[in-house]
Amino acid sequence: LLRYMVRIWERAEAAGEDPLPAIVPLVVYHGRAAWSAPEDFPALLRVPAALLPYVPAFRYVLADLGRIDDAGLSDLAVLRAGLLALKYVLREDLPPRLADMLAPLAGENLEITVTLLRYVLSGPWRLQDQELRRAIWSALPGEEARIMSTLTDQWVE
Repeated sequence: LLRYMVRIWERAEAAGEDPLPAIVPLVVYHGRAAWSAPEDFPALLRVPAALLPYVPAFRYVLADLGRIDDAGLSDLAVLRAGLLALKYVLREDLPPRLADMLAPLAGENLEITVTLLRYVLSGPWRLQDQELRRAIWSALPGEEARIMSTLTDQWVE
């Protein structure tokens, strides 16, 4: 995070911004285990108390997706679908969640749905063709053929 922040400030400085912008660091975590690292930078260092005033000090906002109820992820449909994909892509309960993940994308651009599915299908769990088709049919009725065709075309490429 510190490296990212410094890069942002370097770009801002090169662009002539004065003063430099404030940055609120955000970590979106979607691992299987709960997040356990401290949320403030100095706690990550082995520094004697006397030297702490000379260490960069910042906290970050943590969004541990595994600890957030699905309904509370976002009111924005596309963002909610993306966060659900992040939340479940590494979990064993992905297949029964797939339709819930796709449902917010009803009426959205087909490319968004295909991109989300490509991400999910690149994860460690190999979905059966029927599981995928059933989820698409349930969440996006009438779109199954278009989505599967687009996915197939992209895989062939």
